[in-house]
Amino acid sequence: MSTLHHLQLPYSRVHLKTCIENGGCSFSVYGMGFVGRSIAAVWCRAGAYVTGYDISQEVVKKLNASNTLSEEEAVNEALLKARKDGRFKASTDIEEACQSQIHIISVPTTGHSGRGFYEEPLMDVISRLAPRLKQNSLVVVESTLPIGYTRRVVAKIIKESSSLKLDEDIGLAYSPERIYVGRAIQDIEQNYPKIVSGIGPKSLKSISSLYTLVSKKGVIEMKSLEAAEAAKLFEGVYRDVNIALANSLAILCEKLGINYHEVREASNSQKYCHLHLPGPGVGGGCIPYYSEIIIDLFNSIDGEIALEPIKSARSLNEYMPYYIVEKVKKFVDSGKVAILGLAFRGNVSDARRSPTYRLVKLLESNGFQVVVHDPFIREDRVLGKRLTDSLEEVLENAVCVIISTDHRYYSNIDSSLFDRMKKRMVVDARGILNPEMLPSDVIYWKIGGLTKRDR
Repeated sequence: MSTLHHLQLPYSRVHLKTCIENGGCSFSVYGMGFVGRSIAAVWCRAGAYVTGYDISQEVVKKLNASNTLSEEEAVNEALLKARKDGRFKASTDIEEACQSQIHIISVPTTGHSGRGFYEEPLMDVISRLAPRLKQNSLVVVESTLPIGYTRRVVAKIIKESSSLKLDEDIGLAYSPERIYVGRAIQDIEQNYPKIVSGIGPKSLKSISSLYTLVSKKGVIEMKSLEAAEAAKLFEGVYRDVNIALANSLAILCEKLGINYHEVREASNSQKYCHLHLPGPGVGGGCIPYYSEIIIDLFNSIDGEIALEPIKSARSLNEYMPYYIVEKVKKFVDSGKVAILGLAFRGNVSDARRSPTYRLVKLLESNGFQVVVHDPFIREDRVLGKRLTDSLEEVLENAVCVIISTDHRYYSNIDSSLFDRMKKRMVVDARGILNPEMLPSDVIYWKIGGLTKRDR
């Protein structure tokens, strides 16, 4: 892998393209989780030499030897081809990673066991990288950050660790990843414009030139690092607040005896209305953490009144498992409850902050025995109980089944399996079943719908 740095700040698109094609500059991607592997794959597809840095020897060993580098086929293919061609390797050696000219940081800053922002992985990488940066290097942070963090913390560490000047000798950019599990490469290369920002004009020009090489939708140049950081967070907060609004209106509809789903369809026929579907809560490694980061920021600047919509939304989405359990208790008071789905959303194996965790605890605290099924997850330490991959086992003698995750696998469930239940209550928390396909004696409820077959 070449370590010659032929580019000078600010980078131009033409020089970048030529440099990548000739092997005159190389990339290092820090953090080889799902996001890091996807970013590395995109630059491998562009013809670049890429080093994937990670502190985990197990992760690095797999990336250098396994034939399955990612669950996402396009990512896997790109990395395998680049590895075979000698253009991709993984390493735990920071010295090796620092030989590159372009440094993309994608370490996890959300999705941990706590709440809000988690800075340790980012601080570790920056503190190791900063004193080793070379002339004309570009540092690109893609991890989710609190507003102001790149300038206040990242830039400060680089300034204190290097004699080279920011935006003169070293470029610093913030460009948040905007990818979705299952379509990562498409999201980077085709689906969305890339949000870019820089510590100064040279950094901004360099990051813009860089991502116009791979983003067919182009780039959106933000006037400040802070604006780019905010754009990333606001995307998630928008989702959190609107899901909470859907849950709130769905609960209201139930109390009034009307069907939210019918109302939603009618309301959304007007182009300015975009009511979401209700659900059992909001999980994953992104949305709840983004709202918490914004809530913490509001608390630090005394923005109590403006904070209320976001804070209330977060509270309501956290409340939804309680609402579901209270609904179950109106029909059954004891016995086995089958939960279908541990993942936080459909067709993935990611269970971070899944509403199912809270459902399990609440049901067990109310005296129910709980069994969990998920076709994508075989074991989970946080859950603290065995998962089954057998629908027959999970439904056997159950008094209630709760569909907590919208896996496609569940939308086509064989209705005869419900014959195994002791009592037949189906809580369709994701609204993915057609109640007309269920046996006539099944008590069916979905959030915002009318109990017993939505009539």
